[in-house]
Amino acid sequence: MLQKTYSSALNAFLEKEIPSAGGPLVRELLVKNLVDITEQYFPDTEKMRPGQIQWAAVKKDANVRKGATMRDTPQKSLILDLVPPSVVPDRINGRSIIKIRKEAIVRLFRQADQQGGCLTSADVAVLLNLSDHDVCRYIKEIETETGQWLPRRGTIHDLGPTLSHKKGIIRRWLLERKTVQQIVRETDHRPQSISRYINSFQRVILCFRKGLTPKETSTTLRMSLRLVMDYWDLIQTFNQGGAIDALIQNE
Repeated sequence: MLQKTYSSALNAFLEKEIPSAGGPLVRELLVKNLVDITEQYFPDTEKMRPGQIQWAAVKKDANVRKGATMRDTPQKSLILDLVPPSVVPDRINGRSIIKIRKEAIVRLFRQADQQGGCLTSADVAVLLNLSDHDVCRYIKEIETETGQWLPRRGTIHDLGPTLSHKKGIIRRWLLERKTVQQIVRETDHRPQSISRYINSFQRVILCFRKGLTPKETSTTLRMSLRLVMDYWDLIQTFNQGGAIDALIQNE
């Protein structure tokens, strides 16, 4: 009876079908990892409530390498409230469908973040049966209305072309004199990302002070020309009140 388990069946399968995989210790390690993956992707549905869904996302603390494929990126299995109990009464009472959708977007991103994962706008678009364009538009409206960023993969792992989150982070650091930890609490960003934005901003300032062109700055810092120009736009924006000049003088 003790051997009538999923682990034993996997071990027997490896021993018979893939004998070259290794000896008993190697098979035991392989079985353990296979069982862990199975439990992650096939959670106990008895613990799930009606309206919940299991979804795979990228791990929030994943060390994302440039050009890495999803196959090489650590993932996390999540349990999300796709249709919480409050939605039905809201629909019956005629609550705005736009507000319901926005609340769903916020809920999905934050639940994923709390469970150690991070969703993309494409994930949320599929889950809510919306276009990616609509989800991105709602995200922009939500972040503008609240002044807070949603913990989505683009901002957590510093992906995508948008610089809006970098601008807000640098504004907090440069103009509001906030610490990295304060900015972490306000923006749902990792400390490493915030420190990288600030350091990159300072390095671009140094290059322009030395008279380097954008192309020369890009080569010197090993930074894309587009990103250099984005930081240059931030320098111009924040220096209207003399903040950059004051920063240089203090250095």
